[in-house]
Amino acid sequence: MKMFDVRKKECTTTFISNTEDGVRCVQHTPHNIYQFAASFDNGCVQIWDYRNPSMYVKSFIAHKNSVYTLEWHPEESNKLATGGRDKAE
Repeated sequence: MKMFDVRKKECTTTFISNTEDGVRCVQHTPHNIYQFAASFDNGCVQIWDYRNPSMYVKSFIAHKNSVYTLEWHPEESNKLATGGRDKAE
């Protein structure tokens, strides 16, 4: 994943994931200015910190296949909703 400075039109940071699968969604958390979540085609979700682009903070499998969407809970910092096609409940 890459972070860009749109004012300069250049990449400022590259985040190295341990998965070869494509990134489907990235969402910044409203609770911590340094963190975001990324979802992948293999069902994995990773939580990242901008200050350490070489390694994610946390990783977990959310679905059997692609995780197409993510959304942080607006009030509870430890809750993240995910969506995929596997009809997981």
